[in-house]
Amino acid sequence: MARRSAEDYVRPPLVPREPRSPAVAAWRFRAGAVLLLALLTLAVIWLFLHFSGVTAEDPGLGGALTPAVRPAG
Repeated sequence: MARRSAEDYVRPPLVPREPRSPAVAAWRFRAGAVLLLALLTLAVIWLFLHFSGVTAEDPGLGGALTPAVRPAG
């Protein structure tokens, strides 16, 4: 059985290759940006609904925006 030496091993590149077309890279960036923006939007909506007290019975803001001073009369 032949013994393998260190010279036989070919190391894979440390940095992945860029796509063949710059347009592919641009669309990949755009898709990633849209996905990140959608996740950020969903997180903001979830936080708003969680902290504003909105429930199925009271779909409003749960009194979060009621004025601190009520008008006279």
